[in-house]
Amino acid sequence: GVFHASEMVRNTSVQEVAIKVIPESSDDKLIELQNARKLEHSNLIKAYSVGEFTFLNTEMLYLVMELAQGSLENHIAKGSLSADEIKNITAQVAQGLNYLHGQNKVHRDLKPGNILKVNQQYKLADFGLIRTLNNKSHTQTVHNSGTIIYMPPEAFRGDISSAWDLWSLGIMLIEMTTNQLPYKFNNDINQLMAKVMNCELQIPSLPKEFKPIIEGCLQKDRKQRWTAQQVLNALQPVGWNSPP
Repeated sequence: GVFHASEMVRNTSVQEVAIKVIPESSDDKLIELQNARKLEHSNLIKAYSVGEFTFLNTEMLYLVMELAQGSLENHIAKGSLSADEIKNITAQVAQGLNYLHGQNKVHRDLKPGNILKVNQQYKLADFGLIRTLNNKSHTQTVHNSGTIIYMPPEAFRGDISSAWDLWSLGIMLIEMTTNQLPYKFNNDINQLMAKVMNCELQIPSLPKEFKPIIEGCLQKDRKQRWTAQQVLNALQPVGWNSPP
């Protein structure tokens, strides 16, 4: 994401935390991070504080957050996930998104590296691109292959809505269920961008219990795309129940 540095800090009288440094500062970005700090949900990484500092005559921002033990990206890299693991992870991500969208926020950088594991919970992290949906300020989207793969076609038109995050979840579900990504691009970012913009997905054979969810998340028309709540509703028949 937009964060370029992260450190673990041990406070022996309290707890271990992670500090992320953002190598630029602006009033809009500071306000959005301050707003993100107010978000509280069991499937969002807890942000404790945010502020500004100067380093080598450059204004920067920092965010103090709870410390995670790993990421979904790490978990996927270790090998195939079981169906039960995928259901559990998907449900936790959808719960985090359902809360976030209910707060009129959209994440915009959902990918396995930004889903962190704290004990047995998976949590949405990397608040650098979270935006309030009615915020009209211009924000540059990070353009790198790791992020573009998870972006919806409308992202390149500057069309921001909660449906953006559901598309990203659909791409992650393909990755979790098949160990593949739905684009072939030979490390050519321009080629990848064209495939995403034109919705040229190459979807492998999908497990039947996840196929409806993936298809619902990957509707080209964002207005037809599923919501996070619909994902949660669909998970109930395939063996996941929300905690009491």
